[in-house]
Amino acid sequence: MKSKLLLLVVGLALAVPHQSHAQASKALKWVFTLVTGAAAAESFARADEAHSVYKQKDSVIQNLKAQGIDPTDGAIYSLYFSLNGDVSSVMWADIFSKPDIFAVVQIEGQGTFLVPDIHNEYAGQPILENIVAKNATPGARILVHILDDDSLSDAIWNSILQSRVSYRVTSEISCTTFARVNVEASGQIRLLDRNMVIDAPDYIATAEFTAPSSPDGRWLANGILRDSENRDVGKLQFAQIWRADPQLVQEAAQSHSRGIFWGVFGGVALLVGVTALFSKNQKTTA
Repeated sequence: MKSKLLLLVVGLALAVPHQSHAQASKALKWVFTLVTGAAAAESFARADEAHSVYKQKDSVIQNLKAQGIDPTDGAIYSLYFSLNGDVSSVMWADIFSKPDIFAVVQIEGQGTFLVPDIHNEYAGQPILENIVAKNATPGARILVHILDDDSLSDAIWNSILQSRVSYRVTSEISCTTFARVNVEASGQIRLLDRNMVIDAPDYIATAEFTAPSSPDGRWLANGILRDSENRDVGKLQFAQIWRADPQLVQEAAQSHSRGIFWGVFGGVALLVGVTALFSKNQKTTA
């Protein structure tokens, strides 16, 4: 338990000196295939969803803006993974029952984030999470940690799930947003935007890769989740299936500004017309 907690804290703390993190990572060999463009969408396990978002990429910007999300520098990520329940790190994550798993994602240059969802009594089924967030800079290190909740009460997770907001990005697909967190020395995970702390979880596995450069913003990292003993614990795909086109965002903003201008102009013109008509009627009456 102590070794798992130590690995969790070291693995999640990008703020620790680079040398310490590198030493912690030497034992783990992450081998990921990186694919970009249309090939990324084709390779994704849920290719239909990836294609759907990309085909409607223009309307996604409008849909996000309509729901109060600034699409500037935005991206939609899909996290798809499954665990092998026969591996001891998964089997013994929860001695008395099946693990209650959740994911924490680190994006270099952005921070550490909780995917606000938990899968209780996990039995090996594939998990899909769609998240709208900021675009990852090409070359940024991304780590995905799979953890087992060890809380004594369901109160914190119930609160997280109840406050989670789902955003409709296309007619078929919804996304949630990351919750910014900080992992403390005790292993507890503190949610920075609300006064809540998740008890120190048990560590299961990690995947690490580097965000590639892609002309159309689509890319896929495909590889293996590994535990602290470098064992193959499961498979993971992490894809950026949409990136906001800066030109489209600017055009949408300009269109919105033009709409406001003509709305105000029309209102003023109407007011002037009514005033002139009222004045004319008064003169006629006099």
